[in-house]
Amino acid sequence: MPHDDRSVHFSRLPLGPACLLLAVSLLMLSPLQASAKEPTYEDTLVFIEGNARYPLVERDRRCEFMYRDNFRFSARELNPIPVVNGWGALFKCTQAKKCIDPRNSGTLQGEITIEAKDINKADKVARAVAHLIQLCGGAKAKPDLF
Repeated sequence: MPHDDRSVHFSRLPLGPACLLLAVSLLMLSPLQASAKEPTYEDTLVFIEGNARYPLVERDRRCEFMYRDNFRFSARELNPIPVVNGWGALFKCTQAKKCIDPRNSGTLQGEITIEAKDINKADKVARAVAHLIQLCGGAKAKPDLF
């Protein structure tokens, strides 16, 4: 079979361009990998504290919070699927329990609304609180299929 000089043989390519191509490919992929990283517990809490209308303060231990200086709850006991309405997102206790203690009264209620400072960020605050609930070991959000 006659040899065709127009064909490219990879064994004849200099190593330099191949290394450069590989390096550029890796650099292009690295921002994608960094953006796929989930926010940490601390990052999520900082985002919520900066964007919620009232303070969400970590209490005695991790995942135990006080909201608006008078609603005490454990994030583990909240359902991570909120009902977003205007400025806020309503989170209910799991299994139809009452898990939020208003004013440390001992009389529990079954839901809490976390409000955003900016109505345009209400959805982001809701998603951040849902993420915090999951980071705390709360119920897993099921995907919305419709």
